[in-house]
Amino acid sequence: MKKLQVQSIDNNKYTLIDKDNNTYIFNLYFIDIDYSNITSISMSLELLNTDYYEYSDTYNFGPLCGVYGRKLSRKTIQDFIVLETANNKYYLQRYYG
Repeated sequence: MKKLQVQSIDNNKYTLIDKDNNTYIFNLYFIDIDYSNITSISMSLELLNTDYYEYSDTYNFGPLCGVYGRKLSRKTIQDFIVLETANNKYYLQRYYG
């Protein structure tokens, strides 16, 4: 997983930067969750890789074990992310549909 600092949020458009100053821009939607004070997001390298066959610039995330997410396993661990605020960490999974 790669930890990305949140540089800016414009509606659901997140500009993220890694420790090497690589910039990533995604439309991120968080289902049934309000995380307005996100400072960083840790994502798998696959979700950041434009050559990954399931890559997108738009992702939906929600609580673990939700009905719209795949069952997490070694083969689907790329669907797991960690959001951090000043006081908390939140563990979410990618939703489909």
